[in-house]
Amino acid sequence: LSSLGQVALARGRLEDAADYFQQSLPIRRETQDRQGEGVDLFALGQIAEERGQYTEAAQAYRAGIAVLREASDRINVATTLEILGALLLQHSDDRAGGVAAYVEAIALWQAIGLTDREQASRKRALALGCRVDELPPPSEGNAAG
Repeated sequence: LSSLGQVALARGRLEDAADYFQQSLPIRRETQDRQGEGVDLFALGQIAEERGQYTEAAQAYRAGIAVLREASDRINVATTLEILGALLLQHSDDRAGGVAAYVEAIALWQAIGLTDREQASRKRALALGCRVDELPPPSEGNAAG
């Protein structure tokens, strides 16, 4: 169901995608697939954001982050934090929340050792108006990480 949801989402069929992910979530929970549940919640956030439902999107992203943390999936946590940060900076009055999400994402990329992702996240944050002094210092090393 989740794969069908991804296909529908990629094709812009938001209603179908939402239906697939809503059907997938109870199965993910029943089977205790925390990572899959987190990814499905992220996808529901994408759908809500695409519809312009920014509050619902932020809620779905936050729920996905919480579940992905439980699953120890740091890469998807960092990715979702970046998306949440961008949403908050662009479509809400929660600038502090947006900056905090980017700061945490950058710190995770540093901890994981993916300096290329760290640098890309840093550039996106700066493009969205985060000042350099709001972000953690760059990690040492090359961008190939």
